[in-house]
Amino acid sequence: MSKAYKFLIVRRSIIEEGWWVEADSEEEALEAAYDGEVDNRDCDRREWIDYHDDEWTVDDREDLCPLVKMIKEYDAQTG
Repeated sequence: MSKAYKFLIVRRSIIEEGWWVEADSEEEALEAAYDGEVDNRDCDRREWIDYHDDEWTVDDREDLCPLVKMIKEYDAQTG
């Protein structure tokens, strides 16, 4: 038997990220990071550490009924 919905279930994780920053001192390097001079797209190291907690949450839900999907698509197209 098919199901009525598809759910996106999420859980928070702890990720450690690292960037190489050129500076004359540790303070200057940290200041650059706090000032937003590092870009997530340029992350040099990304490592998964652990789960933040044991809580799972529903982030999104998608209706699997073909008729409902067709109506939503029609509504999106007609505005």
